[in-house]
Amino acid sequence: FALEPLRFVPKPRELRAGLTADVDLQFLNQLAFCNNQRMSGLLQAELTYDQHLSGSLRMEQGAYEHFKWGVVVRDVALDIAAIGKGVQVNSATATDGDAGRLALTGGVVDRQFGLALELMQAAVIRRDDVEGMLSGRLEISGPLNRPDVTGKLTVDRADILIDNIPPALPPLLTEFDAAAKTQAVAVAEQRSPLPFSLDVKVDLADQVYADASMINSIWGGNLRVRDVPQGISAQGVIEPRRGHVSFIGKKFRFTDGQIDVDGAVPAMPSMNRLTAEYSRADFTARLILNGRLENPDYRLESSPAMPEDEILSHVLFNRDSSSITPYQAFQIAAAARQLSGGLSGPGFMYQMRQAVGVDTLEWREGAEAGDASSVAAGKYLTPSLYVEINQTLDQQGDTGMMAEYEVTRHFSVETSTGAKMRPGIGVNWKNDY
Repeated sequence: FALEPLRFVPKPRELRAGLTADVDLQFLNQLAFCNNQRMSGLLQAELTYDQHLSGSLRMEQGAYEHFKWGVVVRDVALDIAAIGKGVQVNSATATDGDAGRLALTGGVVDRQFGLALELMQAAVIRRDDVEGMLSGRLEISGPLNRPDVTGKLTVDRADILIDNIPPALPPLLTEFDAAAKTQAVAVAEQRSPLPFSLDVKVDLADQVYADASMINSIWGGNLRVRDVPQGISAQGVIEPRRGHVSFIGKKFRFTDGQIDVDGAVPAMPSMNRLTAEYSRADFTARLILNGRLENPDYRLESSPAMPEDEILSHVLFNRDSSSITPYQAFQIAAAARQLSGGLSGPGFMYQMRQAVGVDTLEWREGAEAGDASSVAAGKYLTPSLYVEINQTLDQQGDTGMMAEYEVTRHFSVETSTGAKMRPGIGVNWKNDY
């Protein structure tokens, strides 16, 4: 060993080293790089080097939380063995703090990753705007400096509070010349490449719940998440499975259309003829939305066909516009501008649904004048089996039940019973054109 010039040349077969450690990982929380993160756990190490690395690393009572991302992992237990040219995972398990499980297998040998991460209904995402439960398998393979992350995940359950999603921050403006009044302002964006390549398929298993004061809905679909030069890209289709949007005080139920995620960075989901219907025995109104989620274009259609003001009059007052009062005409004009104000806050029904522990909960008005209103509550017993109970809000208090089993995405079997229903079994077929 020499300081001038700086040189360290160990003789072959004469370098030996040993490491024994017993560490509480909470000390890492005091370091700057752990900002927005919290770690804990007891780490034990028994490692030696004598031409080859050998020994073991063990952890008990481990936990990790990233406050910004909303990632929570608890009950971490590791047993990793050093095997000369790499490390082998004997066992590595964790939980989400509840029934969800995670498990890591494989190892790193000759500077090559060969790991697999299994998720089993793990609720590892917990944020104010999104909570998610995931299952599936991710594989990490390739060189240490840039491995490949591939696999398929299924979203077993997700709750999205639309109005809690923070708005995007404005871009940082640079190269701005105050003297150039009409010149476009250049936006400088610097992006560090990801330390891994990413290609993961995500299946939304018809259990994605989106809630706001005006929306109560359930969605499904498929996405593909990849890394591209601009960042992380998501591409796919999200479709409504059940639910409604409240417009001008009436419930329009989702029937058709989709949300397209085109792979842009940042993501720019757009509505593609997303359709919700309000129906009576002699009249059906359709609210059709297109364009960006934050500022959609919408129009009203009806059967039989009517101008927009007539549709609003029939929906609001069950009569044509020639027989309404001046105040009712004002209400129609105000209704035409309702959607431009956006949606605000998780609704009362969402809060009630969370408290009661059901998947859907809504107030339904009578189908015809004089009919009693009702309350309906529904629950998915499995991802394919939906059961709903409803009760009228009158002196009779009639109770009915409906069960629907989805055999495929386009074919389902339904049965219902109630005071005004004839018991039986129906077969539903639906398709998108």
